[in-house]
Amino acid sequence: MVEALTQLAPQWRDRIPELDVSVRDVPPATDDDLVVLAEVVEGGTRPALVVYRRPVEARAHDPEDLGDLVLEVVVDALAEHLGVDPDELDPPADD
Repeated sequence: MVEALTQLAPQWRDRIPELDVSVRDVPPATDDDLVVLAEVVEGGTRPALVVYRRPVEARAHDPEDLGDLVLEVVVDALAEHLGVDPDELDPPADD
């Protein structure tokens, strides 16, 4: 997960120290059928970025796909927390 954070656009990396980062096995149960892969959780001394290992691993096809998926879920969770478009955190590569 640390590798995913280092891939963020430089202007956003400065805001990451404001977050604790953790990995938990599974997300808390919800009333709907959605499975949360990552989220920013409020409530401690500072917000925490949490990635849920089992559901992320279950969706990855291979180790390379796992790394890409971790980056995607981290970017999506942080973008939602910061109120920005995910492409601002992880700009698409110029091909």
